[in-house]
Amino acid sequence: MTETNAYSWNSLIEGCVEGGRTVEALRIFREMQLAGIKPDSFSLASGLYACTSLLDLRRGKQMHGFMVRNALDEHAILRPLVVDMYVKCGCVDVARKVFENAKMKDVFLHNALLLVPTLDTHWVTPLQEGVVASSYGVFANWTSW
Repeated sequence: MTETNAYSWNSLIEGCVEGGRTVEALRIFREMQLAGIKPDSFSLASGLYACTSLLDLRRGKQMHGFMVRNALDEHAILRPLVVDMYVKCGCVDVARKVFENAKMKDVFLHNALLLVPTLDTHWVTPLQEGVVASSYGVFANWTSW
């Protein structure tokens, strides 16, 4: 490419993720940063998905840290992806902390936690989680059940 910007990098990263080439997606993500292009919500979403797919906790934590430092940690699409990444990488307590610290809890964030009881039996059941969620105004959708 003669001229690159966030859109072109995001297209490359997303194309790799969609094609199941998650290792290459993370390599391109890193190249984008080295080229001086700051990741945006689209590149971070693809990067988090790749980290989750690979169970790459180290890179996932780095992306989460970047989000916090750049005020993207409350992004409605990214927050559930962060929770999902921590849950699937086995960091259930961190996932719960991210969930609890969210300023806005929506059904997508709630759904990201539904896998937790199957991974960690000392947590509440999905039904109990649903009762807790409805107490702050979040109600299950078809994905929840």
